[in-house]
Order: sequence, then C-alpha cells, then structure tokens
Amino acid sequence: MPLQKIFGNDNGVNDFDVRGDKVVYALTETKNPWEIYLYNLKDKSNRQLTQLNEGWVKNRLISTPKEYWFTRPDGTKIQYWVQEPANKKDGLRYPTILNIHGGPSAMWGPGIFSMWHEYQLENSWGYGLVYCNPRGSGGYGDKFKKGNFKDWGTGPAGDILASLDEAMKQHAWIDKDQLFVEGGSYAGYMVAWIVGHDNRFKAANAQRGVYELTTFMGEGNAWRLVPTNFGGWPWEKETKALLDAESPLTYVDKINTPLLIIHGDQDLRTGVIQSEMLYKSLKILNKPVEYIRYPREGHELTRSGNPGRMMDHLLRVIEFFERYAKHPEPAPATMK
Repeated sequence: MPLQKIFGNDNGVNDFDVRGDKVVYALTETKNPWEIYLYNLKDKSNRQLTQLNEGWVKNRLISTPKEYWFTRPDGTKIQYWVQEPANKKDGLRYPTILNIHGGPSAMWGPGIFSMWHEYQLENSWGYGLVYCNPRGSGGYGDKFKKGNFKDWGTGPAGDILASLDEAMKQHAWIDKDQLFVEGGSYAGYMVAWIVGHDNRFKAANAQRGVYELTTFMGEGNAWRLVPTNFGGWPWEKETKALLDAESPLTYVDKINTPLLIIHGDQDLRTGVIQSEMLYKSLKILNKPVEYIRYPREGHELTRSGNPGRMMDHLLRVIEFFERYAKHPEPAPATMK
C-alpha cells in the first residue's frame, strides 16, 4: 500500500495510536496548542474529541507564523518563519528574538507543541520572532541533514543569521538595533557560538547547551554525536583540533553580549559541567553573564519539567531580555 499523507503542513502530531481503520491523534496548531482527534481511514472523516484549550484561546490574540524560503550562496535552500508581535502597529519598530532549535537534527515549523507557549508569550510581550531550520536539520533529506558534518558552527550559524537578515528585508517593523537570540541544547551551543563571533545582539540566552566538545564526549549521554558528527575521537590529533575549533568555549574571550545561561542540575544529556565551564570562564573574564541552575530538573525542563519551574524559566528569560530591550510602546493586552 503506498504511503498517504493524512495531515501535516501547518500543524503537527505529537502522539497517535492506530486501531483497525481508526487513528486517534494529538494535534498542535498555531490557533490551538493541543486537542485530540479521531480520523477514519475508510471514509476519511475527521472528528475533534476534546475542547481542552478552545475556551481559553478564543479570548486571546494568537500570533500566526509566516513562512519564507531563501537560497544561500552555496545553493542550500533554507526555510524560516516570522511571527509578529501581538497588536503590531504600522510604522513602529519592535525588538525581535532569533529562536534556534536543538538536535542538531530537530526540525521546527508551525506545529511544534514544545514551543507554542514560549512563542506566544514572547509575542505577547511585544517581541517579534524569527526561527529557521539550518543545515543539519531533519526533514529535508539526508544530504541536508549531513550538511553540518565537521561543521557545527560556521555553516549552520550562517544559515541562522541569514534567515534573520532575510526577515529584516521582508519586515520593516523588525528593529535591527533591538535583536535578541536564544535556544537550548544544540541551540544553546549555537547561541554561545554566535555571540562569540557576532556582536549584533542586545542580549542572549543559552539553555542546557554544549560548549566544550571534548568534555561533552565524557559527560553527556548524547556523546555519540562527537564521533558521528566530527568523524573521530578526541585522542586523535586532527579530530582534537577540530573539536577545539568547533567548541564555543574556545571563543569565550570574544563574547561581549550579556548572556543568561540556564541548566538543570540533573541534565544527563549534555551535562551540567558544560554550563559551569562557560559561566566560570565568563566571570573570570569579567563579562556580563548570569547563571540559573534549576534543582531536580533534567534536559527536558522547558518541555516536560515541573510546571512551576517551566513557567519560572519562561519568565526569567523575558525578564533578562527586558533589561536590554526598548519597546516602542508598553506590552499590549492580549485578551480580546
């Protein structure tokens, strides 16, 4: 039987189960973070089973992403999205956050449940959003996914920053002097890499990241990313030189952007020593840095951690950015 596309595009399915000719699934859309549906494979009917969030979202302003593509100088095509601040007014310029995904082989789009609340919260505080799928992301074929082999930094960072440049060309409301950057896991790595090579951002937030690749191979339970993505081991001279060159910690003395580092103290995926090394190095260098380490939280803090700490995490990032942001007007009311 040939494969058939049942749903997708601007929404996402996080969980599903199949019984006979029926599919029960959890659907995420921009207009609603999560509802349960029943799809009939025989008659193609689709029925919504829950209304968990409809009563809540109907009274709120929800920002909708706009999709774009562009082509890099080497021919690589990059997909990205832009979300406007809530209640955006023509003629005004707004601070904008460049949000980066982890993995590095994850893939983002409008149907990502784990980011729904974060995106909408930041839009409600008057920030625009830009996010993309740089080389190394999943979903675009094997060649694209392997496009970051032995190149975790320069190539993907170029795609990510180019998506921001393209977004500024498309949207005059983005204030080029009020830019922020954030991300977790591999994206924590990427935030540290970017601010070690680029000074355009007013402030940055690196979450649960990898900052020194040799230590990561010994500490993190995702250590196989080292031989898989860099083609060797730290005790091999050529590979060690590559790991050093690709580690954000190597460029820590070049970081001047105010940086908020966040980690859970039970994170076995990347390992908490990663953030300790970055924080201590920046403190020794007298750079603007703050460090939050959450107790009893692992790598999934922002997605499946303690709800109170998840909310605390979101608000701490907003509070940190607010110290450096200049808004054209107070944050809008997002209730209709």
